[in-house]
Amino acid sequence: MKDNQMKFKMTISKINVIKVGSVLSGKVEKGEITVGDKIEFEGVDGKQELEIKGIADNDTRKRIERAGKDKNVGLLVVEKNCEQMGLQEGIMIYIAEEEAQEDYFLDLFGDLEEEKVEEGESNNKEVLANQAAIRIVVVYSDKLESISVDGIQMKDISAIKNMPIPNWFSETEDRNGWEGLIAEIRKMLDDDSVDLSFEFHGPQESKYIFEECISKRGFGNNKISKETVAKENLEEAKRKEHRGLYNEAFKDYLQAADFGELEEAQFKVGEYYYAYCEGESKADFSLSEEEAIAQAIKYYELAANKGNADAQYSLYTIFYEGIYVEENYEEAFKWGMMAANQGHADAEYGVAEAYQYGNGVKIDYKEAVKWYEKAADQGLTEALTELGYDYKFGDMNLSVNYGKSFAYYIQAAQKGDMAGQANVAEFYMEGKGIEKNEEEALKWYRKAAEQGDADSEYAIGQYYEYDGNDIKLAIEWYKKAAEQGHVDAQMKMKNCYGNGEGLEQDLTQAFEWAEKAAEQGDAKAQCYLGKCYKEGLGVEADKNTAIEWYEKAAEQGDAEAQCEMGKCYDLWSPTKLPIEFNAEKALEWYKKAGDQGYAEAQYRYGSAYKFYHGNSNIGDRYRIGKEWIKKAADNENPCIDACLDIADRHYSMMDEHSKGRTAALLGASILFPVTSLLTVPAALVGNAVIKSDKVEKFLKTDEGKEMMKYYRKAAELGSEKAKERIKEFENY
Repeated sequence: MKDNQMKFKMTISKINVIKVGSVLSGKVEKGEITVGDKIEFEGVDGKQELEIKGIADNDTRKRIERAGKDKNVGLLVVEKNCEQMGLQEGIMIYIAEEEAQEDYFLDLFGDLEEEKVEEGESNNKEVLANQAAIRIVVVYSDKLESISVDGIQMKDISAIKNMPIPNWFSETEDRNGWEGLIAEIRKMLDDDSVDLSFEFHGPQESKYIFEECISKRGFGNNKISKETVAKENLEEAKRKEHRGLYNEAFKDYLQAADFGELEEAQFKVGEYYYAYCEGESKADFSLSEEEAIAQAIKYYELAANKGNADAQYSLYTIFYEGIYVEENYEEAFKWGMMAANQGHADAEYGVAEAYQYGNGVKIDYKEAVKWYEKAADQGLTEALTELGYDYKFGDMNLSVNYGKSFAYYIQAAQKGDMAGQANVAEFYMEGKGIEKNEEEALKWYRKAAEQGDADSEYAIGQYYEYDGNDIKLAIEWYKKAAEQGHVDAQMKMKNCYGNGEGLEQDLTQAFEWAEKAAEQGDAKAQCYLGKCYKEGLGVEADKNTAIEWYEKAAEQGDAEAQCEMGKCYDLWSPTKLPIEFNAEKALEWYKKAGDQGYAEAQYRYGSAYKFYHGNSNIGDRYRIGKEWIKKAADNENPCIDACLDIADRHYSMMDEHSKGRTAALLGASILFPVTSLLTVPAALVGNAVIKSDKVEKFLKTDEGKEMMKYYRKAAELGSEKAKERIKEFENY
């Protein structure tokens, strides 16, 4: 089959077998194909024929009724065993010309294909496009009968055949792919610039409606200017949008954007497509997310290049966030600066942020502050709170200035900004940048709390607990914050239930609130859960789970949990959990907690060091161990066991101290007469008066004084043993 004998030609690039048949993919090389046409190819048994049951546009992923030259398509046929028929990748498929002649005519007349214009058959776009103006003839009775484009019948008008005339010019919402009369004519011609001349044959009333429709699109004898048409479409779109007719509004916006090239309409079309990406579309689209964002960017750019600041800022947002396209700070900054230079407040804030963090531009705090101030001057709350923060903490090389900080925060607060309200409340409560005023502080905290600010709810709770002396009211506010996931408030609820403060003691409730905080990573809560599982407080005891929670807290640096982990590995710990003894790990965890000043860990490190440390010099081990135990006893929060350890050591040495003194007396007896030599030592050893004297003298030594010092400390910490010892020495 020669090329001039084909009215359609395509080479197959891929064959996919699906449930209902096979899809032949390729690019149309010549002519046009319509659903229902039959294609031919040279198969294993000669010429084969298959009917086209469906056509897909592979570029837009849409089903269409027909396709022309250069279209990337997939053709559906019912046959599944294509390979057995000889249909493979690389095979050409075609539709033969019904009137094709032999080469004889070529010899006489040459190739006539470029000149053929046969109504209803040929679709030679190049010939049509070369005309000065294309004649469009519409035939109408009580419905659309036919449309011809310079003598060529438009093949498939079923999508609009029974529709009202104004609907011909819009895309249909079904799957037939009708894109609007003007768009379909342009597609048929493959030329968007050629002029169109319309003729309408039908009832006068219908003709009037048709001519009004084409005049709004810049055609016909009564055509109006593009600018006027666009403005009318824009106003009509706004009216329809106001009435909730979003599909119709979008079509009018699109007409004003494409035909009239109005920047406002182009921006609105971009907004519709972007809303679809965000899942907030009010119009119906059958697009992929990739297609929608591409359309959004296209129309935003059209408007942005005309100076539309909102479109410029929208492009900034798209490229800055990098949700639908690859993140590109440089591109975002370019568009953001364009909008900012036009006074767009959000864009000014975006440019300031870019200078602050170096997003698409070199970090420049001075420029950042300048642009934040521009946005703040327009009352943008985000800029007001940012500057409030910067002056509060001295960020971006600014000097701390509570007065300026308060001035920015109060503006934001008065606009209803939650962060502004919370900070104003804090300044009033602490007297920063403004005279202290608890009443004003509570007022602003309440405003922020009404918007759901958990920090403000917690702050109100603290006020009532510590300043208002109303624990029950404090708990009400703590609970509000805790239910929002505020960790400190959850721990307050744990404390109140655990200690029975303002609430009836309930260890189960205490455990549950601590668990909420622990799951958010709070180390104190995790340590408390370790204790609960270890001792069965509010939950069934489970020592393995206790270890898990202690370890989580210890790894976050919680000293109590680190001490508990040391106990787990310590052979002599009275509270050892089920972990294999490991002196090295015990000392490691004790040391970590001890270095943080945790008294119990200091005591346990000192005690363990004497026995476990690898240093072979026992004297050094005991000396260092005793130093750590003394640290624990002298701690701001002393360890009771450390106090008893030091005091008991002196107590046990008291007799040894006395024996030394007795020996000295015996040694001195050589100065006495013989009779005295035989009687004095015995008296010294057994006489109660001498014993009393012995204790009294010891209490006056440095060792005795230190013993009493640590017994008193232990007694103050609640040690009954220490209290008994002190009572024992009261008579001396």
